[in-house]
Amino acid sequence: MKGSLCHEYETDNENYIEEAKGVEGGFLDAGYLSYLVRIEIIPEGSDYDSSIIRSTIEYETDDKCQVNASLISTDLLATIADATTKYLKEQKNQMEELK
Repeated sequence: MKGSLCHEYETDNENYIEEAKGVEGGFLDAGYLSYLVRIEIIPEGSDYDSSIIRSTIEYETDDKCQVNASLISTDLLATIADATTKYLKEQKNQMEELK
């Protein structure tokens, strides 16, 4: 896929939502009409001591264009979520050891 990815970002700090919309390059160069990644952090538990990371990818293609939808995957987002979870657990354990 040629071109670099350029995004417009929108952040909703109150609801813990981050959106990145592709505006040029990347998937748009490959024939997609639109491409949006949304990451939501959903607090869980009575003390909000845990959370769920929900990632969504929305895209639109032109019916005339033969675009391979399998290029779009949440695998990278899942890997990032796993790495974030591991890091936060390590930080929490270190803080508990200092108490």
